Formats: sequence, C-alpha cells, structure tokens
Amino acid sequence: MSSRILEIKLEPIGKFFFGREVVFGGDGTADPRRRSYLVRTADLPQQTSLLGMLRQEVLTRNNALLPPSASAEQRNRATELVGDVGFDAARTPNSFGVIRGLSPLLIGDEAGNRWQPHPLDDEVGRDGDPLRWKGTETETGSGKGGYTLENFDPKHDLSTQFASGTSKKSLEDFFTSTSQVGIKVTNRQRWRAPRPGQTEEEFNQEGMFRQTFARNGVSAYANAANDLNSGPRYHFILRVEVDDSDVQNYRPLSDTVVNMGGEKSTFKMTVFEVKEGSLDGLFVAPQYHKSIPEVPQGMSRVLLLSDTYIAKETIEKLGGFVVAKTRPFRFFTTELGKTRNFFLVNHRYDKARKQGTYDSKGRSQSRRFTLLERGGIILLPADKVTELKYLIESETAFHQIGYNYCTAL
Repeated sequence: MSSRILEIKLEPIGKFFFGREVVFGGDGTADPRRRSYLVRTADLPQQTSLLGMLRQEVLTRNNALLPPSASAEQRNRATELVGDVGFDAARTPNSFGVIRGLSPLLIGDEAGNRWQPHPLDDEVGRDGDPLRWKGTETETGSGKGGYTLENFDPKHDLSTQFASGTSKKSLEDFFTSTSQVGIKVTNRQRWRAPRPGQTEEEFNQEGMFRQTFARNGVSAYANAANDLNSGPRYHFILRVEVDDSDVQNYRPLSDTVVNMGGEKSTFKMTVFEVKEGSLDGLFVAPQYHKSIPEVPQGMSRVLLLSDTYIAKETIEKLGGFVVAKTRPFRFFTTELGKTRNFFLVNHRYDKARKQGTYDSKGRSQSRRFTLLERGGIILLPADKVTELKYLIESETAFHQIGYNYCTAL
C-alpha cells in the first residue's frame, strides 16, 4: 500500500484530562508560577499527545513495542514503523516512520455536525453592534499607524469559538466538568527531596489537590437515566497521512480503545480511509457568521485553524495586526531504545547532579514556546496574505503534526 489519508474519531469513555502548563506542586517544578493545588484539564489535547498515542498504537498493532532487552533487529523494526525520536521542533522535518503528518482537530457530535475554529473577531460589541476593524491615527513623528476593533467591550472577553454550519459555541461549553479533591500520595519522595528552604509541612501539603476533569454529558457506557449523564455527546476528529509502501508486513491502524493524556484517559478510536482526501480537507469555509467584521479597504483577514507558532517580528514586517489568545507549549522527547524512565524528567533538586540537566534514561523537556491559539485573526494587507500563509506553513516541524494551519477569509 502507498500514502493514504485516514480519518480518526476519538470518543471519550468517561472523564478525561489533558495536561497544561500549570501542574501540581508535587511534580518538582522549580517555577512557583507553574505549581498549584488547583489544576484543570485543557479543553483539547496537544498535537504531540495525539502523535504519541498514534505512534504507540502503530507499534502495538505490529507487535513492535520494545522490551528492555530489545535486540538490534527489534529496534530497527520499531524505527521503521514510527521513527527513532519523538517530536522535536528543531528537526525539519521529523521522521515518524509510516506517519507522515497530522491535521488539526475538529469536534464532532452525534448528529454528524462538525465544529471547527471560528474567527475570534466574529462577534458583537457594545450595544449589540458588530465589531469593526478601524485604522488608528498615525503616531506623532513615528510614521506608524495601526488598527483596532471598534465597539469591542473589554468587560466581555472574546472567547474561543467553534462553529458548525448553523451555530457556534464557546470551546469550554462542549464538555462538562467534574472534580476530585483529596490528598494524593505518590512516589515523589523517592526521587526528590524538599526544595531548598521548604519545610517538611510544606512538602507534605503538596499532596493536597483539586483536579478538574472533562466528560461528555451522556456516556454510552453509563445509565441513561442518571441525570448526571444528560446532555449531548461530542468527540474529536483528525486526519492522519500514512505511507507504509516501504514497510513489510505492516498491519494498519484499526478501531480500538486507546489511552491518551496525563491521566491515561480512555478513548474509543474509530478509523476509516478517506478516498482522494487531504489533511486540510476537514475544513470548510466558515458558513456561520454572527456578524461579519468590516475591514479597511485593501486589508484582509487570515483565520488560524490551529494553534500556530510564528515570530511576532514576521507578522510586523508584513504589516499585520493580531487578535488572538496565546498558550504556552512544551513537549517531551523520547528516543527508542534509550529512554527507560518515562515518568522522571530531570533531577533538578538532586545535589548529586548538575542543576537543570536531564536524566540520561528519562524523557527530555523542551523550552517553553508561545503559540497563537486557533480561531485567532491576523489582519494584514491583501497582497501579503499568500506570503504570510507560506511563512506560517514553513514552520515545518509544527505544520507536520497539525499546528500552523490557516486560511484567508
């Protein structure tokens, strides 16, 4: 078989949790801004989580998960199937074996509707009037002007929206929340001591937590008469490009149950092939508009269909202005045959090791990136749209796994 496009549906089975930048204090992170007793799931999984899940499933389907004593032949087989290293932003492109690329996520429902990122500026402002892009006066002596959203009410934040053909809703409204509280005793004491200056009481208190999960309103695996399980059911949709033409005895992905996320949340995975499809074929031109924003003459809007990594200076050089939220992004890198400890990242507080170094047998953590969130809008001169789209997609490592997708409006 050769290159083909698979469409994958991931339906949550029970509650699920996707990690974010803020974590429990017990993880050992040095930055207090990243530590909290209150942790809430992200609304959507990172593309790196989807990639990791797919790589593991390819290995599982082909009986190629590596044992600790794997032979060279076994390692070569695993590398052929999924590549030898996970996502790395510095590689262009990455090699993931038979997995050539991923699309961004959509959200689907039981009725067959598909919900995709919607323009953040497609909203009404003060007194119900639509938002309008308006040029600002040139700054005295600077020769620079700008644009602003007229009628925007700062008391009402612009929320990330997903839209179907007939309606739209805020991202956080698709799934309901459920929390658990208590004291979580882990094996953290085995691999790190209290932080410098931290008392034993403070160290022990880091086991206290409130963790908020998400779940569907209705579960196919729960009693329908239970009021706690009332409401619509949603699932995630993405496309994957697979090319197994050079792999012998390859067993393709198929319907199964998979685990994903920091809590190993469970999802029912459904797979089918899309004939003559493409990774960006999931997306259609926005069909639902609450109020189409007015734009100045000679300007155009570009919609971010996925979270996007692009330098601020790049947008400024093209004369662009952004209305978008941002999110932090990190990733873990593992290497086949070398990574042994998938829990431990570093020994930041172990005095026997150099500060900030990684365990040679553990997974390595990247630096922090800042991404523009999906649904964001870039306003720029109409004759610069093609160049901007090219520059966004030229971030090859990100685009390969479903980031840096955009479309002109």
